[in-house]
Amino acid sequence: GYHTNLEYTSCHKCLPGTAWNGTFEAHVDDEGVTRMLGAPEGECVTCPGGTFNREGLNWQCKNCTEPGTWSEPGASYCVPAPAGYHPTNNRSAIEMCQRNHYSEGGLDVCPPCDNGMLS
Repeated sequence: GYHTNLEYTSCHKCLPGTAWNGTFEAHVDDEGVTRMLGAPEGECVTCPGGTFNREGLNWQCKNCTEPGTWSEPGASYCVPAPAGYHPTNNRSAIEMCQRNHYSEGGLDVCPPCDNGMLS
């Protein structure tokens, strides 16, 4: 989200992969439009793994929810797990498929190989 500096003289946007951890205050601009601005008692913090914030405009980091996706800390978007891997339950890392299971990529779980097939 946007936040003000300590003197309330300008607004700043959090960088992609970060979000505002402070409180918010209503501010009426010169055109009479009310906007919610982050109070100066906070800061832009890195989004944890399994979350993202594309342009730093959101007030909070969003969870990776698309099937087969994950993210590292500070991500501006979630990425699909590569072939042979699946995301962990909290989507903050990837794990290799176990023996005789496979993934062509972008799957939450690695299904077992058909009978008579090995990975």
